[in-house]
Amino acid sequence: MAIHRAVLAGLGALWLAAATAAAQGCGPQGCTPGYLSIPDEDVPYPLIARDIDIVEALKIFARNLRIGLVVTGDISGTVTATDDTMVSRRQYLDNRAAEFDFVWYFDGQVLRVSPIGEIETRIIPLQETSGPEAIRILQSLDIYQTKFTHRYDERSRTLLVAGPTAYVDLVEKAAEALEKARRTDITLLRGSESSTPTALAALREASGPPAGSAGGGEAAAASTGE
Repeated sequence: MAIHRAVLAGLGALWLAAATAAAQGCGPQGCTPGYLSIPDEDVPYPLIARDIDIVEALKIFARNLRIGLVVTGDISGTVTATDDTMVSRRQYLDNRAAEFDFVWYFDGQVLRVSPIGEIETRIIPLQETSGPEAIRILQSLDIYQTKFTHRYDERSRTLLVAGPTAYVDLVEKAAEALEKARRTDITLLRGSESSTPTALAALREASGPPAGSAGGGEAAAASTGE
């Protein structure tokens, strides 16, 4: 019973996240909702750094925003005189990225910076989850970044992701966790323990079916024996 309760709690969190995620702009070519921005990204960044190493400039930037910083790979060069007198924090970062050939994303706690050369493409199989649902889960977890490539094919049930290695790894882990939860859901619904279907039905009634799923009402009815 303790194991069942732990599994149900995890499923409930996933279903609730899917139900409350922003379901916008998803199609065969991907989705176009927002991204997790750096703190106060539109606030002007007045610091004009001259003759300073780019990594040191990024460290100063992160300290000023009170966020973490992880720089991977070989990013080098010197920030010389700039015209960034009153650009926003985001524009300052984008300008440096264009100047020194790196990509960046913010995961909510840490600014992650990688050379453009570290961009990789990975294909992730989705056996229990649809492409739009996987994207919505990534959105609800504040993982999804519009600046990187996301494509899915429902016929082959695969999700293609291109971005920095750390980002692609994170997306893959999230997809694997979602697939595992879906398989556990199916196993529980087919189980013989009477209390498990009842608990699942109550959970679905409270949080709603997975976003983008079809036939959620039938699954809930089946779980109560109706």
